Parts: sequence; C-alpha cells; structure tokens
Amino acid sequence: MSEETDIPPYYAYMLRLWRSESQGRRQWRASLESPHTGERQLFSELEQLFAFLSEQCEGQAPDTQQKRILCQREEIDS
Repeated sequence: MSEETDIPPYYAYMLRLWRSESQGRRQWRASLESPHTGERQLFSELEQLFAFLSEQCEGQAPDTQQKRILCQREEIDS
C-alpha cells in the first residue's frame, strides 16, 4: 500500500480560536476537537496549529511533528 493511500480521504475537527494575554503580550490560542473521538489538541500558537494540519495532510512528516509543542491546559486557561 502506498503512502498516499494511507492518508484518510478527509479530516473533521471543531476549531476554536481565542486571544489570550500572557506576560503583557496578547496572542491567539487554538484547539481542535475530533467529533468522532472527542480527542482535543491544544495549541499555544497558530504556527503550531498550522504545522499540525500540514502534518495531517502530508502524512505525518517527522520533521514538523517534532517542532510541534502542545501547550498545557494551565497555559490555555490563563
């Protein structure tokens, strides 16, 4: 089976975006939730969200997967 056929035909997520202030700096935060599993991914920066989505579309490229750092729930709630 080729790598191309291993990639699902589509992905579905509920996307949430909000602005947060940390150390006097405002930035966007994001979360993606799978409607099928309820699993939620949290991102402290939009670049992490974009990297995650790119990984999904490109079949989990290892170099971008290592760069993605999910933020802890405490950081999101602050």
